[in-house]
Amino acid sequence: MQICKKINEQCRKTKTCFHCGAINGTVKKQGALKIIHDKFRAFNASNSAKKVPPEAKVLFDRSFDEAKKGNSEVEKHYRKAMDDLNPLKVLNLFKQVLPADCELLGMNPSEGRPEMFIWQYIPAPPICIRPSVVQADASNEDDLTVKLTDIVWTSGLLRSGIQSGQPIHTLMVHNPCFVVIRKL
Repeated sequence: MQICKKINEQCRKTKTCFHCGAINGTVKKQGALKIIHDKFRAFNASNSAKKVPPEAKVLFDRSFDEAKKGNSEVEKHYRKAMDDLNPLKVLNLFKQVLPADCELLGMNPSEGRPEMFIWQYIPAPPICIRPSVVQADASNEDDLTVKLTDIVWTSGLLRSGIQSGQPIHTLMVHNPCFVVIRKL
């Protein structure tokens, strides 16, 4: 535990990746389902006069130039812009973790790697072995099939809501099935 603690402390102090040279920032949870990477935390507006920003920060800021031309409101908020860490991006980052680094994290790289902690598939028995539920003169789908159908349906609603830019809170209020899935 002491070794892990020391490694964690050293990692927090590290500002660039040893392997690729990318800038390391703070990873935070924002809201119910969103994780963000505050990559340029050390180079925010208050510190910009003291430090010369790296090339990656300059390119990131330039990526907002077209949006600032089209909408004057963007100017006020673009300094708060951060990288979203969606599941696919995190999966790809986890796949890049070297076996030696897995050992430092306390994992056996041949049996357990970081990308294995992200669910890509939901295990479910085939329909032929799921029993039907008998209800007053008729048979009905089994509870597992009903729940799996709810999960797939809710996932589609969630995906389309996020793609259209709806806030998570609004999605959860207008879709009571999200509450059921959270309790599972």
